[in-house]
Amino acid sequence: MILPPITTRKDSYHVVIRERAVTLKAMLYSLVVQLMPERDVVLPATLGRYAHAALLGMLKAVDADLAQRVHDAPGEKPFTVSPLQGRFERVPRRDGDGAVIKGLVQLTAGGEYWLRFTFLTEELYQAISRFFLESPSPVVQLDAGRFVVARVTATVGEKASWSGHATFEQLWEEAPGREQVRMRFYSPTCFRVTKAPGRSAFVAEPSLWHCVQSWLNRWNRFAPSEFFFNRERLLDFVEACGQTRRVDIRTRSLEFGAFGLRGFVGKVEWAFSRALGASFEGARMEHLLRQVDALASFSFYCGTGYKTTMGMGQTRQWMGRGDVPSES
Repeated sequence: MILPPITTRKDSYHVVIRERAVTLKAMLYSLVVQLMPERDVVLPATLGRYAHAALLGMLKAVDADLAQRVHDAPGEKPFTVSPLQGRFERVPRRDGDGAVIKGLVQLTAGGEYWLRFTFLTEELYQAISRFFLESPSPVVQLDAGRFVVARVTATVGEKASWSGHATFEQLWEEAPGREQVRMRFYSPTCFRVTKAPGRSAFVAEPSLWHCVQSWLNRWNRFAPSEFFFNRERLLDFVEACGQTRRVDIRTRSLEFGAFGLRGFVGKVEWAFSRALGASFEGARMEHLLRQVDALASFSFYCGTGYKTTMGMGQTRQWMGRGDVPSES
C-alpha cells in the first residue's frame, strides 16, 4: 500500500512529497525543487556539476554512509539532475586581459528558479525527503549562489508536470506497445561509445539503438528481477526494425569546468517496420514493442545517455501535443 501524498506547510517554504511509503514495489520519483537566490549573483550558465554536488551534500546531511555509497558506486547511478531552470540575464564580463568571459548569467534575489532531481531507488528518495521535511529552513548551495527552498514537489499533477512517481510494474503494465517512439530531449544529450579497449568517443546524434541501450542498462540495474528485459534480444530487435522518421534537433553545449560536451536537443520520432522484422513476428514482436514503450516512459526518470547526473539527457516522451511548460 502506498500512502497518499501529503502537503506540509513550513515557515518559509512548501513541501508536497510522500513523507512515508509502505510498499514492496520499487518506486521511481521525480522531485522538483523551486529555489530563490538570497541575493543577486552571477553564476556559470550551466550548473549541472554544482547541482550534482548539492544533491550529494543534502544526502550527506541526513545519511553520510548512503551519500558515500552513492558517490563511490561504479556504473549506473540511481539519480539524475537537471540544469538550473528559470529566467536568466546574460552577463558579459572581461578577464584581466580584457577578453570577454562567456557563459555567465545574472540571477536576481527573490527570483524563481528550479531544479529537478529523479531517483531510481526508494532508499535514495526517502533520504532526500528527510532533508526537506526535517530541516526548518533548507538551503541549497550552487557554486557562489545560496538559494532558499521555496517549494518541493513530487506528486503527480497535470500531464505536463515535471514531478511525479511510478513503479516499474506500472510502466510495464501501462505500455501499449506502439510502433512509433516519439521523444523530446530537453537538455544536451550524447552517448559515450567504446571504440576499442581503453578508447571511447562521444556521439551527439539521436540514435534509437543508443537511446534504448541507455534506458535498458538503467532499467535492468534498478528494476525488480521479474521485470528484467533480455538485453541482447531487445537491442537486436531495435537494430533490425527501428527506423528514423522525423528529426528536429539542434546542437548545444554544457560546460563542466575544465571541459565541455556537445549534445543534441529537440524532437525525434522513430518507427518499427514489421516488414524488416520477419524473425520477430506475432506475439514476440508485440512483447518487444511493449518493452521499448516501457523504456521510453522510464526515460522521464532515468534520462538518456551520458552525464545525466550533471544535467545532460533530460528526456520525456512527446505525444505531439505541444511543449511542456516550465514549473512555476
